[in-house]
Amino acid sequence: MTEKTQRNRNLKIYLLLFALLAAVLFSSFGSSMNITERALVHAMGIDPTENGGFKVTMQVFKTSGAGSDTPVDVSQPNVEVITAEGETVSSAIDDARNQMGKDIFLGHLQMICFSPEIDFSDPEELFQFALKDKNIYLGVNICLSETTAEEIMNAQMTRGTTSAEAMKQILEMNIKNSAAIKCEIIDMMSTIDTPQNILIPVMAVRQNEEQSEGQSGNQEQSGQSGGQEQGGGQSGGQSPQIVVTSTAIIKDGKTLDTRLNAEQAAGVAWLTRQANQSSLVVPHRGELVNVRLTKDSSSVKLENRDGRVIYRTKLVLLAHTTKDLNTKEESDEMASEVKQRLQEILSSAQQTAFYDSGADVFGVWRLLRHSYPIAYLKYKDNLQDIYAVTDFETELIIRVE
Repeated sequence: MTEKTQRNRNLKIYLLLFALLAAVLFSSFGSSMNITERALVHAMGIDPTENGGFKVTMQVFKTSGAGSDTPVDVSQPNVEVITAEGETVSSAIDDARNQMGKDIFLGHLQMICFSPEIDFSDPEELFQFALKDKNIYLGVNICLSETTAEEIMNAQMTRGTTSAEAMKQILEMNIKNSAAIKCEIIDMMSTIDTPQNILIPVMAVRQNEEQSEGQSGNQEQSGQSGGQEQGGGQSGGQSPQIVVTSTAIIKDGKTLDTRLNAEQAAGVAWLTRQANQSSLVVPHRGELVNVRLTKDSSSVKLENRDGRVIYRTKLVLLAHTTKDLNTKEESDEMASEVKQRLQEILSSAQQTAFYDSGADVFGVWRLLRHSYPIAYLKYKDNLQDIYAVTDFETELIIRVE
């Protein structure tokens, strides 16, 4: 046998052994997890309990809709709502696992909604369930509810394959249009040992009285036997409306009463370079004109000027109007009007989000540490002294398209 033939023979043996090993691994040594043995959680709501624990409400995906022979009935919400309680979020999830008799799988989690009463001062403990589970993506969207997270999770939306999918689309569209500020698990974790404050979108359920009464009656009949199915039994066949109402500020782990409206959220997004587009309405020659702003370029820097800290922003934006502008004079006039209106929005955002709340949602401390490290070391334990002498300056360049 030649040396070349021997090498080919050895290669075939190695390939055969590799194939056998792969077959064993992929067969899970003769056992496999059936999808019916897993509860696929797509959304989660977390509320505090009176005894200091947590109530966790989960939207669990159903493989078949009511009255359907197909694996997934797209005409139904295809979710079951499970509620459980525990001293920690993790123990509440264990309680849900025992209720369902299934393994709880959080790898498909799309959003987490919190009650505004939740204490965020120790995010490492609060999100322990996510940090210990390697299946959970740390970019999962986070929001607050105006009332309780359970109310959001029980919203019977029929748009999309699951309610979680529809709610995520609504939230992401508001973020895309800068009507709300994005918040993810990783953002919460970034507050550990830092003075950064967090902005988080607030969602609410909107429905008419007739529908609300019908839904309440259905819930009373369903009871609390481990879960409530969401189906097409809404009054009049209408589903409730989930809306993003505002953006909340979390400071020192607590949710402040201060709220940013859609315009103020857009102002913060532009000033922190998070925005790519937003909309506004400007008065122009006796009529109101809708304008969509898109980003051309932006920059932010911190300056020390005569004992004052200057948060300086430069924004070059394109203004797309719904009105035909026939002359350069009218175009320049529109640019000036858009600039004035946007400046009003930015000033309102600065006042509410920074001065009124006393929260550093603009990351002044981070820019100070980067640009003036000696000053940061001097004031890092007394950053309110820095915030008290912080001013905002914004250079706006508007180009009408």
